[in-house]
Amino acid sequence: MCATTPQAECSGPSDFDALSPEIQTQLRAQSEQAPNASGLLWQVEKNGHRSYIIGTLHLPVPRLDAITARVATLMQDTDQLLLELTLADEAAFQTALTSDPSLFLITEGPSLIDRLGEEAWNDVATILKSRGIPSFTAARYQPWFLGLTLAIPPCVTQALQNGELGLDRQLEQIAMSEQLPTASLDTVDGLLALFSSDPLETQVTQMKDAISAGILGESSGPATIIDLYFKEETQLIWTYEEWKALQTAEENGGGAEVIASQLRDVEQGLVIDRNTAWMQTLVESLSNGPTTVAVGALHLPGKEGLLAQLKARGFSVMRVSLDP
Repeated sequence: MCATTPQAECSGPSDFDALSPEIQTQLRAQSEQAPNASGLLWQVEKNGHRSYIIGTLHLPVPRLDAITARVATLMQDTDQLLLELTLADEAAFQTALTSDPSLFLITEGPSLIDRLGEEAWNDVATILKSRGIPSFTAARYQPWFLGLTLAIPPCVTQALQNGELGLDRQLEQIAMSEQLPTASLDTVDGLLALFSSDPLETQVTQMKDAISAGILGESSGPATIIDLYFKEETQLIWTYEEWKALQTAEENGGGAEVIASQLRDVEQGLVIDRNTAWMQTLVESLSNGPTTVAVGALHLPGKEGLLAQLKARGFSVMRVSLDP
């Protein structure tokens, strides 16, 4: 399969490995300052109840089979599976979104073509064309929704269309087949507020900044994320993504300080605030019975990561090998 096919984007070489040894060492040292910087599978205990937390990869990747099997075995000794969002609640989120187009579409006033300006929109249109997304449709997307759409690599879209599943959904299927109860940590209303609460003017300004910095729709690519994930270097995924975005911004003269502020806001909203919001459910569930928790790997490390927050609440926390 040639390197330009969608699937190659998910299985190609890691951009991190192409960095100089000096920069790799620098970024690893930075990431290792965070508590629990590495590790995907963790055992937590309190009140005699032993639970497991697995940092998941939402991308559908065949290499996940061994991790799925490992967690499925441990899950047999627990009473429930907690996910960011169950399949049923994901459907409810999509229903709520589509039932109110004003949440994700510009329903009044100028489209993004006029709001962004001709030069910036031409940059967006080029990206849309490469993704096969009609620009006349995307011009009515609110910036948050357009940004989210462009953040999904074509190889992932193709895999999902083929019915492939990320680790979360694989574990959910197993739980359902074994009649193990499942529940969501997120709420539909909470996610709607998270994504669509910023005023349209703020969203447009942020998108202009991202376009100017050359980072709209750009990342290190899923191959890099996948590689670091299987090396269990969870904090390094964010550290590298942040570093690359700032490097790109500096190269394009797009204002690295502005992008750094945006990245802090993203981390705060998508990771830290959700971690804190999940704590009440997690503490109650893990204190009262053995539970399996499957959430994105980036929710685990850091001073405000789930593991540190649980430890601060009296749980013992221990890393577990992925090998049986």
